[in-house]
Amino acid sequence: MTAYMAQFMGTLVLPLLQFALPALLVIASIVSLIKSLSNQQRYERVTQSSEPAVLKTFDWEHFEQLVGEFFSREGYHVKSTPAGPDGGIDLRIERNGQLYLVQCKQWKYRKVPVSVVRELFGVVIAEGAAGGFIVTSGELTHDAYVFAESKPIHIIDGETFHRFVRQREKAAVRFPPSPNTRATTQVCPKCEGPMVRRTARRGPNRGESFWGCKRFPKCNGTRP
Repeated sequence: MTAYMAQFMGTLVLPLLQFALPALLVIASIVSLIKSLSNQQRYERVTQSSEPAVLKTFDWEHFEQLVGEFFSREGYHVKSTPAGPDGGIDLRIERNGQLYLVQCKQWKYRKVPVSVVRELFGVVIAEGAAGGFIVTSGELTHDAYVFAESKPIHIIDGETFHRFVRQREKAAVRFPPSPNTRATTQVCPKCEGPMVRRTARRGPNRGESFWGCKRFPKCNGTRP
């Protein structure tokens, strides 16, 4: 009786599987296509906006997908990590045989603290990765910038990430920068934001180079 039932079930189920498996593969392909189109639409939405605040309109999952799309367009093989105790790693990206770990922080109000940079650095060392990235829709604290200066950790705040995405079609942004050309990170003493090199146009120091806050004229913080 058992052998008969097994034969009967096999006769019934196998033909169904022949039709079901191709259908499942088609459905999976459609889902993947929809997800890809959604990623492209979000990416284009950022490229068309002149305000970095557009990044804060995404939830954490969509922001992570946006970051993955950016690195994918930069030639990296991108793999999302499942939620769980993975040291906070959201993406694993690889290019030219080198692995980088990425944390995405969609924080609308808080600044990313130095503890996040320390944790990422620890995971990078433990896994023997070439380096890591922290990409946030907002800002980081002064201590976070300072800690990352001498580490293989590349910090991309919201304003910088927005600029990279918008400029990418004009000139590819390659990561990580060469150690010989990588500029020392400077943090504004007033607002703790990123700084850029400028040249004084007037006054007693005219013609001299200095660090100026990227948010000028909203912030006039400077460093020598």
